[in-house]
Amino acid sequence: MAKVFRLHEGAAGTGWFVSQPLTPAQLTTIRTEGKEVATSIPSPFARIDLVKSAFRWVTDHGPEGSTAYHRLVSETLDVAQLFYLSQKYRNRLSIVAYDPVARFRALEVEDGIARHSQLAETLRLYWEQDSVSREDAGNLVLYNFELVKRIYLLLNRSTGQVIGGTSPATLFLPAPDAREAGGRLGLRSSDHTFFGEVSTPLSQREPSFVQYLFALSKQPRFPLLFPELFTYLEKVRLALPSAELTHAVTNLEAASLGSYRPCPVGTNPNDACEVLGIPLGLREEDEEEGGINETSDFTLVSDFPIKGRRPLVLPQGRFPGEWTYTTPGIRWNENNVVPWRNDHPEGESLLPVQEDPYPWLSAGNFLEDKMIELPYPVDATRFEMCGSGRCLLPLTPLFFRYFRAESTPRMLTLSDLAGGGTEALLERQGGQNPLPKGIQPS
Repeated sequence: MAKVFRLHEGAAGTGWFVSQPLTPAQLTTIRTEGKEVATSIPSPFARIDLVKSAFRWVTDHGPEGSTAYHRLVSETLDVAQLFYLSQKYRNRLSIVAYDPVARFRALEVEDGIARHSQLAETLRLYWEQDSVSREDAGNLVLYNFELVKRIYLLLNRSTGQVIGGTSPATLFLPAPDAREAGGRLGLRSSDHTFFGEVSTPLSQREPSFVQYLFALSKQPRFPLLFPELFTYLEKVRLALPSAELTHAVTNLEAASLGSYRPCPVGTNPNDACEVLGIPLGLREEDEEEGGINETSDFTLVSDFPIKGRRPLVLPQGRFPGEWTYTTPGIRWNENNVVPWRNDHPEGESLLPVQEDPYPWLSAGNFLEDKMIELPYPVDATRFEMCGSGRCLLPLTPLFFRYFRAESTPRMLTLSDLAGGGTEALLERQGGQNPLPKGIQPS
């Protein structure tokens, strides 16, 4: 019996028969089994259409899910967010500009290699075919190629692989192998891993990034140029996790985009990324006034005034507290791994996991590596021993830069263990956020 290769349901016929265009209802029956998005579009630019279709499908079926369409939308948002964070990750990512028309011409005329010339001719043919003005479009699907000046590609700096780029149809799009090119970087934002196994809708991402995308959507002609993305954003706006964020994005104006620094191409601050004339922006770097310094729950509370940014005091081991790590929406993950101490000077300090340039400290910055036990008991009426009768207090000079000696009994506890050794437990002021125990041989 002959095998019928048909992705959709609701149609019959074998051999040679008169077929009809697929209806919207039949398109929704195409099964992807959550693995890949099926496509038979005969174009080298099919990826652009796939992302358009994915936004449309996810909008119709709900922003949250684990289908191949949800994954494609999630990876598109990953690319958008990495453009937004590109200066933060400038040692891991790079942005390059690509002029399609100029590159086609260079391959076709100047390269001199026949195969390159044939490829360029094919790319130019498809590009010109889809460069259709709205007045002449008729029933054609529009991709806005005729409005493109340049496309911007996001690269893995260490491997040179393309992670994704800008799109004239949906602002951004991921490369077909984005999970390999971008996933191997291991970048994270709060609980979300970029290009990981779990699809993350826009509503569950960093609030500042959510506001940035909605600021882009307020630009003139945005609904006309990016209809699928605009409809998706409106759907997400109704499902945002807080009334405060909903109010913020609803009241954004076109001028709101002007508050963002331009996203540069490479290291040239005068060459900025744009999509169809809409400038792309960057997340504001942390300032001494505001930002992480004021919003993090881990900010050090000192007995003395601190000039500049106050360092974060990060816990060792598992810490299940629902605390804001850096800025609102970036929560502490209980499985975060923090080095025992931060040995980097303030100008070179990066926060664990999030990689924001910001000073931080942990238990090893306040506790010495070794503990000294005296051969005789110490007079506790004259010296504060914090629970131990023979051990000197294992505190570093840095501890006394931030805390008075009188604060020591409230913050440090030394306990003798039944099996030998002494345990040091250091807590923040007020008894919150215990820094993990340091067990020292006695």
